[in-house]
Amino acid sequence: MTAIFAHALHGHLGIAGELKIFEPYQYVADADDVVRRRFDIDTVNLTPEPVEWIARRHPRGFDVLLPRLWREITGSDGATEVVSSTGTVIARRPAGGYYFDPVNPPLRDLSSAADVARFRETIQAFDWPAFADESDDALAARAAALHKTGGCVVFNLCCHLLAAGQLLRGYEQFMVDLVADEALARALLDSLIEGYLRRGAVREFIPDLIELGVTALNPVQVSAAGMDLAGLKRAFGGDIAFWGGGVDTQAVLNKRTPAEVADAVKRTLDIMAPNGGYVFCQVHNIQPDVPPENVVAMFEALG
Repeated sequence: MTAIFAHALHGHLGIAGELKIFEPYQYVADADDVVRRRFDIDTVNLTPEPVEWIARRHPRGFDVLLPRLWREITGSDGATEVVSSTGTVIARRPAGGYYFDPVNPPLRDLSSAADVARFRETIQAFDWPAFADESDDALAARAAALHKTGGCVVFNLCCHLLAAGQLLRGYEQFMVDLVADEALARALLDSLIEGYLRRGAVREFIPDLIELGVTALNPVQVSAAGMDLAGLKRAFGGDIAFWGGGVDTQAVLNKRTPAEVADAVKRTLDIMAPNGGYVFCQVHNIQPDVPPENVVAMFEALG
């Protein structure tokens, strides 16, 4: 849940709870124990965390907890910048905005494919968030402690490919690379793939995932070509579990009435629930424009 929505949900339900922002670019807040109990949520998020959290006042007037190394500076114009330990601005959120845009991409000055090799470690460590400085032992200890709670522990770490190229080179420059400097673009993407394979990343095609022994697929982006739920269930429902796709977050959860959200949830369950192999979840993060009553309706429709 994004922080603005999580704050609205707390107010709607009349509960108090801290908003721990584990992914600050999108300001995604973890579901605290109060919310998890309220909706009988049996998954527990495991994400690399900082050693230390700091309290900060959100521009919308409520308190959040942020990683210590995520250094925000808000200017007189209302825009907020994030500054790295070296003093470089790495992200910027415009006044009134919801999200931070990455700026000053680290590989913006590459001039040729040969240069890529010099930044191999930067490229292959790209997905590990710099603001999450806890040790491997601390992460393992948290994983063990969460497992003992009885919840289903889900490890969450982003893996980009084309998106990584955009963030490492800059959105515009990477698009130019794909057209005007194929050798550089291929070298960068090859290095990213090498890093993902080294960490056990998998391919994008569902049959390949099944062959490799993957048992669940998330996300389920129902608006994408070929991702209609009935077709997925019919073709792959006996071989892999689908985790997501419960209700569209771009056009339904945020724009329809609670009754319409409930109907959408029930239609999904009619398709995906028979014979098991389905974990209900909305398509993507619950965004700031989602009315809290719609999320309540979503959970209540699950029965």
